[in-house]
Amino acid sequence: DNESYELFDEQRGKDTENNEVPRKQILIQNATIEKAQLIHYQNSSGIGLCFDEIRAIIQKMNNVNSRDGHEWEVFLLEAFTNGIVDVSRKTTDTFRIKQAYLTMLGGIQHQFIPDLFSKSLVGSGLIDRLLFTTMITNNSTVTRDKIDEHKLKRYNIAIQNLLKYKKQSEEPEEEEPEIRLHYTPSAEKLLFKFTQQLETDKSNAESPLKEYYSKMLIYLHKLVIICFLMENCEEGTFKSKIEFGTVLQAKRLIDFYILNFKKIITMRNRIDINKKDVIKLAKANNASQKSVVDVLGISKGQVSKLWKRA
Repeated sequence: DNESYELFDEQRGKDTENNEVPRKQILIQNATIEKAQLIHYQNSSGIGLCFDEIRAIIQKMNNVNSRDGHEWEVFLLEAFTNGIVDVSRKTTDTFRIKQAYLTMLGGIQHQFIPDLFSKSLVGSGLIDRLLFTTMITNNSTVTRDKIDEHKLKRYNIAIQNLLKYKKQSEEPEEEEPEIRLHYTPSAEKLLFKFTQQLETDKSNAESPLKEYYSKMLIYLHKLVIICFLMENCEEGTFKSKIEFGTVLQAKRLIDFYILNFKKIITMRNRIDINKKDVIKLAKANNASQKSVVDVLGISKGQVSKLWKRA
């Protein structure tokens, strides 16, 4: 990425507002919606949005008066299904992203989880398209051990091969990008089995889990491709077929994300409870502050402050 930026910086010269020179980019860390769309147009195979905290962009989407928030939401929704995005503005040239692919990465504090379940984001289906990773395990032991150098070398080779493959697919002279993958018979059979299982789970689920299962049917295919790339990037064997084990690994990831979504729903329900009412009830029944911490899922310090005021 540093090499791409240096080349871009050299080509554009002193004019930092020059949009004519395309910049090869993988992640966007700070950009307006207009700039993000232009960067994606210049990087046709996809782009990533990386935020330390996604709360700010979520709040924009929840604000009915925010034009940027609405456009970010539409951009993310279209990108999930590789839809077409047409951009026409006075300040920029007209362009079309033929197959949008946008990935948003970032964290959010558990206190703001209800913001994700606003009527707007639930109604549009954006919440169903998010993959959550919660703190299921915790390790408080520090270590001075270093990561094995051989593993770091293998990791770097894998990343370089992936980036090389991505860059090759974006070259103008690449008339027919190699985008079609084939399954072995056993892998295809397993994919069909897992698809049916997700359909059955969806029919037995209630909202919002039912909608999440619908998106998991799409994510199953996306994760199969991601697992395939991860398995083959070190050797660069991208022309091989998708194996049984690759589909199995993708389904394990699906199960992991469904488990996390269920936990997110539980956390949301806890946060929605009136904290003062819970503390008053705890005091009336001589319950401890620790029991309130367990019920509300908030810190001891927060409970202690509320306890004094109640």
